[in-house]
Order: sequence, then C-alpha cells, then structure tokens
Amino acid sequence: MNNADDKVYDTEGKLRAEREKAGVTLGEIARKTGKDKGHLSRVEKGERPVTPILLYCYRCALGVEIEFSQGAGSSSRVESLTMRNSTAEDSEDAMQRRTLLGSVIATATGAAAAVPIDSVLSTLPSYTAPATVTTRDVLELQQATDLLTQRDAAGAGYSLVAEGRALLEWASNMARHARNEQVRQDLAAVSAYLADRTAWVALNLGHHSLATHLLGLGLRLATEADDPNLSAQILCDMAGHSVFIGKATDALAYAEIALADNSILPQLRSALHAVMAEAYGARGYSAGVRDRIDAAIDCADDRDVNTLDVPGWIPAFRTKGTLSASTGLAASLLFDAKPTKTTSRLALEYLEAAVETLGGRPGRSATLARVRLATLHLASTNGDRSRGLSISQDAATEMTHVRSVRVQRELHSLYAALRQRKPDPACDDIRQRVAALLNGQATQV
Repeated sequence: MNNADDKVYDTEGKLRAEREKAGVTLGEIARKTGKDKGHLSRVEKGERPVTPILLYCYRCALGVEIEFSQGAGSSSRVESLTMRNSTAEDSEDAMQRRTLLGSVIATATGAAAAVPIDSVLSTLPSYTAPATVTTRDVLELQQATDLLTQRDAAGAGYSLVAEGRALLEWASNMARHARNEQVRQDLAAVSAYLADRTAWVALNLGHHSLATHLLGLGLRLATEADDPNLSAQILCDMAGHSVFIGKATDALAYAEIALADNSILPQLRSALHAVMAEAYGARGYSAGVRDRIDAAIDCADDRDVNTLDVPGWIPAFRTKGTLSASTGLAASLLFDAKPTKTTSRLALEYLEAAVETLGGRPGRSATLARVRLATLHLASTNGDRSRGLSISQDAATEMTHVRSVRVQRELHSLYAALRQRKPDPACDDIRQRVAALLNGQATQV
C-alpha cells in the first residue's frame, strides 16, 4: 500500500485552473462524475489527494489532459507489472491494474469508471437502421417478437417490457428507411403484433396506462398494414383489458367495431363474442352473457375457412381452450355481479368445461380458470367444498410459475373464500400457502 507521503495533492491548483479555463462549474463536474461537490472542492484546494479515478473524471469532463508527475498515486506514473511475493506489493499491483482498467474504460466510453452507468449509456453512439430495409429485416423482427411471446408465456416480466419497447423503436427506425411498399406494410403488421404482445406483458404486470398506449399504437400500425384480422385481434385485447379495469361499456364498443368487419376470421369473431359476454357478465346482464356465449360457440364451430388464409399467430391465441377460459370468465363475472343459484350453476358449468379443456397445461388462462373454479366451489351454496380445496391446492402450486395481476386478483378472492370456511387443517394449510403467494414469498421472479 502507498503511505501518506506517496499521495498526490493538487498544491498548484491545476484542476481548478483547467476547470475554470474550460468554463465548467464545480457543480457540473460533480454531476458528470457522480462525486460529492464538497469533496471535489477540497481536492482542488489541495486538502484531499488526487486519485487516478478522479483525475480521469476531470479529464473526461473537461476534455483535456492533466498530468501529475510525482508520487505512486500519480496517473502519469505507470510501472511494469511483475509477479511479487509480498502481500503489500500484490495490493499495489492490484491498484495499478485497476488504474489501467480505469484508463481503458475512460478511453472507450468517454467516462471514468466512477461515472454512473446510465450516464455512460446516454452517451453511446447512435445505431441507425440499415440504409435499405428488406424482407429479411422484417423476418428478424418477427422472430424477435415470437421469442418475446414465448418468454411471456413462460412467465417473464419487466425485462420483456423493456425489450418490447426497444424493438418497437427499432421497427420505427426501420420504417423510415423502408422504400418498398410491401416491405413497409409487412413491417407495420409485425410491429402491430409486437405492440399488442408488449401491451399484454405490461397489463399482466399492472402497468395499465402503458398497456393502453401500446394497444392504441398496435391498432394504428395494424390499420396502416391494412390487416383486418390483426386489427380485430388488438381490438379484442383492448376489450379484454377494459373489462379487467372496470370499463365494460368501452369493451363492448371495441368488440362491436371489430365485428362490423365481415371479413375477419371465425376464430376472431368467436373471441370477440366471448369478450362481449365478459363485459355483459361484469354488468350483470344474464341474457347478454348467454347470447354472446352461444354466438362465440357457433363461430368457433364454423369450418368454412381456408387454413391457408389463417395467420400464423391465430392458433396460439384463439383456440378451444382460450374460448372455454373466456366463457368461464364471463359466467363467473355474472355470478360476481348477481350471486344467485342460477348464475352459480352457470358459472360452475362453464368453468368446469374450461378446466377440463385446458387440462393441466401451465399458463395464465389455465391458472385463472382453476383459481376461479376453486373460489366458486368454496363461495357458492351449491359448490363442492372438497373439489374446491383440491383445486385450490393445485392452483397454489401453479402460482409459483405465473406472474399476473389478473391471477393475483383471483387469489385475493380465493383467500377470502378460504377464510369463510370452517377451520380445519387442510383448509388452514391452503390458506397459508395462498397468503404466502399474495405476500410474494413464493412468486417466481
């Protein structure tokens, strides 16, 4: 280690002189370097030593070379690094290596190692889209979107929102360079789907304002791509989001707009009728729920469609399983609004069908259906208590792999239903597990 005599002090006021010559205030140096203003002032007065890192900070902030010629702490003194046996000498070697690394970092990034990372990132050179955007570039964006969708289904979270936003910015940059009209249209379609998927990630994390803006962006891009099916998909997701945040009237309007286009695929018409059933359920309108569920099932059974006309993303989101989950949700929302034996039977019927159709597959739709079914069995007078406890136990296990504010809301309802049951060891154990999930003790991160 260096002793006190080896430390370098700015006795001649070089740092202050160079700073004032450059017209930079001490406060600006503090902000750029992340150092305390009072400490910097004492360094400039010669009351504190000039460390190598601090010297690099000044060099980067002022854009000038500042040299101190004496002392082991001087940045201008670079000795050859050789192997030594003494611990003190090894420590000195380590310090010198850090000094050299700091010099490399400063040269490469334009900022010292002590400067906050976000400050360095903000100064990175810009990276522009290729001069000529081709179908290959669109394909790469599609592959990135597919990967984001897969990771979302696997339970990823906040990093996906950041990735989705970065990809959308990249796509926008490419759109400005696309000269071929077909490439531009294809790029708009992929970007619309990307916005929709990123919005759904944001929704599941509880960022509803961001989700709303991303869905709006997706709808605009789908319109630019002149893709009615993609527009219908996004309108359907907008409707589903609106139901969740308590805006059932908006949900009905979005679905009606999409259904007005007779060219959209039966799978999408089915999904739109189902989400309208959810909106009617939230409003407690029994006839509307039944009528829209029937319409959704009729559209799902429509086989008069050429499979070549079906986009590749349709099978992933508009299936028999997702339809069952949506109709089960609609019936259970009706029970929430009008808790009678009739609405309870209807909800149990559709939720049991959803759980049977979805099977033991992981994912939010399946987990939502199971948690809702468990709650209904425990909360309604014509439910099966043993069945409810069994499903609750399975659902509590699944929740360690699912991140979703939608599922979390259902867990709160399940916890309330469990608390209303008479105390017994089985019920108490499940209630404790659900409470742990709600407290974030067993949630995958």
